[in-house]
Amino acid sequence: MKKEDCIAHKTNLSPNNWLPSSIPNPGNWDDYLDILYPKYLDIYQNNKNKLQFDNKPVSCRRDPKSIGKDYTFWHLTSYSLTKGTPEEDRIPDFDRCERLAWARAIIENAYTSKNILVYNNFRKTPGGKKNKTKCLLLIPEKYLVVLLIKRNYYMLKSAYLLEHKKSQIKCMKEYCAFKNITTCS
Repeated sequence: MKKEDCIAHKTNLSPNNWLPSSIPNPGNWDDYLDILYPKYLDIYQNNKNKLQFDNKPVSCRRDPKSIGKDYTFWHLTSYSLTKGTPEEDRIPDFDRCERLAWARAIIENAYTSKNILVYNNFRKTPGGKKNKTKCLLLIPEKYLVVLLIKRNYYMLKSAYLLEHKKSQIKCMKEYCAFKNITTCS
């Protein structure tokens, strides 16, 4: 793939009519949690249509639970300033919360929407171990979904807005490296 192809892929975008509506914030974190967690369970855990990617199941990590909520739930609704922060000490991220259902929609549309870049990468754990991941980057919204690659399945690790230009550039460089594009902006 040439640099021009990469740029064309980024600029020749279509509407993402398949994205779910955002989940409005009622103004109180505890009330928001009461709204979000049942939706999370419905979208990712209790769904009759099991989530699949590359013909493999996508699961969510349930344990260790924190404040009675699944591990993955916290990674879809909050962030930490340092790796390894206990889930109950993570900081609410209202952008993540509003887009709770987006990760599933992006996974389901990864190969049908030209707005999504799909690439393999490695992400470090707090202990320094490198986990192989599949990254799904929804270009116009600057939204990244990270799946851990397991032997026979994927695990939804996190999903979030790339708020900083530095993060956006880093993801584009990762994508270009994966696609062997020598120069990509």
